[in-house]
Amino acid sequence: ITPSMATNTTFHVRVHNIQARELHIGDTPSSSLSPYIKCNFDNFKNFKTETARKGNTHQWSLDIVFFYDTRYPDKLSQKNFTIECFSSRLLGSDDFIGSCAIDLHTLASGPVHHDILLRDGPKPSGRVSFDVMMEQYAEITATLKDVEVREISENIVEISHNETYLAYHYASGEKADAKEAKSSKCVPSMSPSWSEMEQLYMQATLRGLLSGGVSVQFKQSKALGSDVVLGAAMINIAGFIQHPHAHPHTHTYMGPFTEPLVVSRNGRNVAIGKLTGTLVLKNVPGMAQMTGGVHCELGVKGGKPLLEGIPAPAQIMSEDATVPGVGHQVMTPC
Repeated sequence: ITPSMATNTTFHVRVHNIQARELHIGDTPSSSLSPYIKCNFDNFKNFKTETARKGNTHQWSLDIVFFYDTRYPDKLSQKNFTIECFSSRLLGSDDFIGSCAIDLHTLASGPVHHDILLRDGPKPSGRVSFDVMMEQYAEITATLKDVEVREISENIVEISHNETYLAYHYASGEKADAKEAKSSKCVPSMSPSWSEMEQLYMQATLRGLLSGGVSVQFKQSKALGSDVVLGAAMINIAGFIQHPHAHPHTHTYMGPFTEPLVVSRNGRNVAIGKLTGTLVLKNVPGMAQMTGGVHCELGVKGGKPLLEGIPAPAQIMSEDATVPGVGHQVMTPC
């Protein structure tokens, strides 16, 4: 699956772990029903579960993954993920049990886990719980500017006789990106520098960016044989995104960096110099889901924002409030 990010805001979506309990149609209890779930994601994606066996609680193995595109990220609160629950019948039309709807802004900015009351019109008809991962996903451009290698160790004598360059790629807790960029080669020098360098393109979520960085290798060019890695540095991205914007568009961040260049010797990292410069990040996602917590029909309880200042759900429950159907227990995503 590949996202389309030319003009749209793109979200990576996963719907799974759907369960239902306390279902009923009038006086007909859950144990007599054969339920299944139909899902409509903003008329963009429709899917349904298989029919469950009769019982008091029901769980489905459905696990759907897709990319959702929208040109109007400011209107996510006007778009819905709708769940309808039916009971299958051998003859005649299936019986409607109940439904619920969650706006996409709450999905994209709130917890992964949801526990929602089903209603048939005004009447409660059971509860449904499910997990929705909905993370804004973008192709980010990283540019290194005014980069210099300083305070090079005197042990790196051969640097004054060979050209050097930088090779760099994006690496995070999610993955190591195979796309690598390189600087131009610098004439032999004990303080090589580059004013402009090749841009690095990386596809990531805001959560992925905060756990990752730009991995840089300082290399020596060899006429014969493989080039030699003189040292390596990691530019952590989290430090550049301390003051996020409170709306769902993508953003630009820029700041200076100074990182140690190290090389492994006898099982230890030994510093051989410093890497300095400026990092510019463009098209950084503006939304991310909360860590932990649960969303119910009354709002969000117990979720922690990934970063202070990013978009949040409209309804936040107080700390002493009880989540209907869950009690005081705040469930976390699987």
